[in-house]
Parts: sequence; structure tokens; C-alpha cells
Amino acid sequence: MTEKLLIELMLSLYDYTLLEQNIATLSDNSSLILAKSIADTIQQNFRTFTKQPIKENQQLLSMHEIAYSLNISESTMLKVFRKVYSISPKNYLDQLRYNESKFLLHQPNLPISEIAETIGYQNLSHFSRQFKQWSNLSPKEYRIHFQKNGR
Repeated sequence: MTEKLLIELMLSLYDYTLLEQNIATLSDNSSLILAKSIADTIQQNFRTFTKQPIKENQQLLSMHEIAYSLNISESTMLKVFRKVYSISPKNYLDQLRYNESKFLLHQPNLPISEIAETIGYQNLSHFSRQFKQWSNLSPKEYRIHFQKNGR
């Protein structure tokens, strides 16, 4: 539980740091507000999903659905989010998934297939490839490394 709170704090600090780095270059305050709304919507949807991923017909919202829920076009969402955070909304979601998967991999009795499903991957091999791209380790290698080194 403490690790999960620490991850949440780190994500909030990351958000704050990105905003602070870019605030000087932004002339339009509404861009900041909109970008924060986009980030909050992505985070809220991800948190809701990871609490009950196996619930029938529940899935992560697509970027199109997130834009629609905020009454903006997908291109506007992408432009504003990139302007403020210097990454795409999809990459932001991927960072949430990566951080959550690392946290879950620290639980040795939790099957990797369940972790993949919990963070929104229906295909274990796709999750494994993506995790390796993020960390240069497979999920199994990451878990073993963490168990040996404790970090």
C-alpha cells in the first residue's frame, strides 16, 4: 500500500514538474486547464479500470473517447496535451501502465498474465514486449531482479 501511495505521489510530482517546465512558454491559461483535465480523465479511467479489470465489457477508454468526453477533437487533445506535457496522451497512459505494472510485479504471487490484464493488455506477449521496450527487461526478468536486489 505504501508503494502504491509513493507511485501516486511520484506521478503527481511528475505532472507538476512537467507543468512547471512548460508554464513559462504557455501564453494561454486555458491550455493548462484543458491539459490537466485530459491528464485527470486518463488517470481516473486507468485507476477505475485497474480496480476491476475483469468486469465484463469494461475497458480503457480510447483516446477518441477521452476527447469526446471532454467535448474536444482528438487533434485538439493531442496538440494541447503535447504543448503542456511534451508527450502524447497515449504515452502518458503508457507511463501509468508501466508504473502500475512495476508495482504489481513486486507481488511475487500475482501471475504476470493477471498483471497484463489488470493494466489493460488482453495479450500477454504484447504486454511482455511492451514492458521490455519500457525497461529493457521482460516482466519475469524485472521480477527476478527486484527479488534479488530489493528495488
